[in-house]
Amino acid sequence: MKFKLLKISGISLSLLLCGANLQAKDVATATTKEVKVDYSAPLSLNKDLQAIITTIAKESVWSTKELNQIFSKVEIKTRILKIFQRTPEGHMTWEKYRKIFITNDKIEKGAIFYQKNYKTLKKAEKKYGVPAHIITAILGVETRYGENMGSYRVIDALTTLALYHPRRTVFFKKELISYFKLVKKQKLPLFDTYGSYAGAMGLGQFMPSSYAMYAVDFDNDGISNIISNKKDSIGSIANYFKRHKWTTGKKIAIKLDKKIDKKYIVNRARRPKLDLKKLIEAGIDVQKLNLKDGKYAIHSYDITPKKDEYWLSFPNFYVITRYNHSIRYAMAVFQLSEEILTKWTQMKINKQH
Repeated sequence: MKFKLLKISGISLSLLLCGANLQAKDVATATTKEVKVDYSAPLSLNKDLQAIITTIAKESVWSTKELNQIFSKVEIKTRILKIFQRTPEGHMTWEKYRKIFITNDKIEKGAIFYQKNYKTLKKAEKKYGVPAHIITAILGVETRYGENMGSYRVIDALTTLALYHPRRTVFFKKELISYFKLVKKQKLPLFDTYGSYAGAMGLGQFMPSSYAMYAVDFDNDGISNIISNKKDSIGSIANYFKRHKWTTGKKIAIKLDKKIDKKYIVNRARRPKLDLKKLIEAGIDVQKLNLKDGKYAIHSYDITPKKDEYWLSFPNFYVITRYNHSIRYAMAVFQLSEEILTKWTQMKINKQH
């Protein structure tokens, strides 16, 4: 047997928890680990895959024989494993990260998307309480409003990761099983559904389990289609936020005008814990910012290697991190949403004149 030795960094990805596209991920490196992978052996001999097949056969209409035939057509994508070695933000300042996701092109296209889908976005905002421009920004960051939804067959990506990911095989095995259930329920083409290299699908880049749990039939046609249906995608993103306790009409984040001691800063996607007393202790003028009793968090973002800016975040900011467990991602979504709303408002004013 021929073995290929890969060095794969163990990395923490929010996508693996909620189903968002990896092009916007805040990747944290961990230890590097060598994994021995036998790519020459047929999948039919893989014991882990046979266990997966047994589970799918028990829970679906496919027989073990049919599933073995299906997996004989699956391709293991070594490139996906190599992608997981990368740490695209490991040496990137927030300013550089921001420029990737908040561009004039994304703002312009976001305002156009907002205008073209205004009725649906406002319907979702009214039903779920999530602002239309936040939903639009998620779509912009995830897939450029549907322009880039991934080029990997979902079955290939999920099988590759379920068998060979060095740290998250349990997670991906569950997602692979969920995918087969989803194919039957949503009548998706098993081999012709494409997504990200982690198996996320559609305009909002949902993993199969998130698709099953949060996707909604927002146009009432009998199918929750977040692969190609913009209305269902908009409603599903809003539903996801609502289910994760988005609070209507509340603030998201405020930029602070002073340096904050690092003991008050949390740069991970953690539930807000600071009360007003702690904010005052940190030197924040709570009266000037009109802050009420509640829970807050303070984050720092590196503009340059030697200069940071500081932000106060509210519970709704934390909700954005449930879509992707990264404070950079959440800030990119928030700031892009503000730019989109400003651009759309300006377009509307110009049209009136």
